[in-house]
Amino acid sequence: MPTRKVQRLELEHYLNTGTSIPIWSRIGEGHAALSVSYNAEEETEQWINQSTGSTYVKTYAPTIDTEQTAFVGDPIFDFVDDIAFRMKVLSDAETDYLEVRSYTNGTVNARKFRVSISVGSEGDAAVDPMSRAYKINFMGDPIFGSFSGGTFTPEV
Repeated sequence: MPTRKVQRLELEHYLNTGTSIPIWSRIGEGHAALSVSYNAEEETEQWINQSTGSTYVKTYAPTIDTEQTAFVGDPIFDFVDDIAFRMKVLSDAETDYLEVRSYTNGTVNARKFRVSISVGSEGDAAVDPMSRAYKINFMGDPIFGSFSGGTFTPEV
C-alpha cells in the first residue's frame, strides 16, 4: 500500500470563539508551531517472579503551549486577548477546542474537548511585533465526531 507524508496543515486546530452558538475559528495566523503534549501518567509494576516490569498508561492530561504573534482582527488573537485583558478565570476562561485530522479518509476525523485558556506572557523586544504565550489546557474526555462546513457532528 502506498504511503504519503502528512502535511502539517492537515492537522487542524480550532477554538470556539462564539458565545451563544459555536464559531469554530482556526488556529494558525501568527503561530509558527503548535504541538499537543499528551502528558501521559504511567505506572510500572514488577512482581517478584519477573525480571522485567510492565508499564501501563494510567491517564492523559493534554496541553498545548503556544505563542502567537499579535494580529488584530484574527479571531483567535482577539479571543485570547480578551481573556488576557480582563484576566478571566474559571468558566470565563473556558471554551471548546476541536482537532481535525483532515488527512484521514474516515468519517470520524475530529475530536472536541472542553479547554481552559491560561495566558502566560505578552510583549516582546522593541523592534519585534507583539506576541503572546498561552496554554490550552484540556479538560475531560473528548467527544469524537466529524467536522465539515464549519459544523462538528458527534459520532452516533
